[in-house]
Amino acid sequence: MHESPTVQYALLAGWPSVREFVRVVKRTALGGQSLDEVLLADEWARANERLRQLESIEAGIADVAEPPELPADLVPMANEALEDATTRRGLSLLPYRWGLIDIDRLVVFQKRIDLTFAEQLKRLMPPEPTAAEVVRLASKSPENQPPVLPLQTDGNTFTFSSPSNDLRVLNITSLAVESVRDPLAYSRASSVLGVFVGYGANMIQVLRMHNRVALVNGSHRLFALRQLGITQVPCLIQTARRKEDMEMLGAPEILANYERYFVSPRPPLFKDYRDDSLRKVITAPKQSMMLQIELTIRQAMVPSL
Repeated sequence: MHESPTVQYALLAGWPSVREFVRVVKRTALGGQSLDEVLLADEWARANERLRQLESIEAGIADVAEPPELPADLVPMANEALEDATTRRGLSLLPYRWGLIDIDRLVVFQKRIDLTFAEQLKRLMPPEPTAAEVVRLASKSPENQPPVLPLQTDGNTFTFSSPSNDLRVLNITSLAVESVRDPLAYSRASSVLGVFVGYGANMIQVLRMHNRVALVNGSHRLFALRQLGITQVPCLIQTARRKEDMEMLGAPEILANYERYFVSPRPPLFKDYRDDSLRKVITAPKQSMMLQIELTIRQAMVPSL
């Protein structure tokens, strides 16, 4: 019998609520429904106690000075990632620049790391990557992106799936009929609605707010680089001046837990992904990202202009 592929995840413990931790482990882990909830709650409690100790021992560890600039000779290579108009439009809402960040002191809101994927990335890198190779990895999307499988599940519902969790809607816009590949097939059409589905600009990206830096994108590449012994990495730094600026990033988790990430003495940090006292490693079935788009059509009589 063919066995379904599996992956390993490192789940952060102690700082999500105990209810959320238990629920995620039982729903995600292979055979998770048979795991003892009391034992899982005990694991969470031990991690939470360790975090309480670290709030005193490591108070202020996430507070960092202004990240240094990327060396001038590496900036042109990094800027190649910004040549795409869609990428520039997505970054235009907040000031941004290239800089160097300390991986371990990054504030994180993602509650898990795919250890299997990170190991695959690590194997694609040389044991001692050069500064230029690290910049290319930090600023470029993979050259061979996984395929996207489209499916029309009913008349007005479309489903897209991909092994990559970076799958997203890039834009929705009205198009000229002439832009359709075979306009004669729709000779009576006067307008076309286009939904662009694909992958975003997959650079390592962080948000600087006050004196802290939070990771927005690139966790698996950072984990792979850290496993190679690299502690400081180039990334694109966006700066928020006020709490409301974060609404422009489309990261509701950061905004909803602003106090935890930007005010608390010791927020969740990237180095916690590698700390066995603050994580639980589980084996889980490999998953794909599914994106479902439903088209709602309504007709109504309205006053003519």
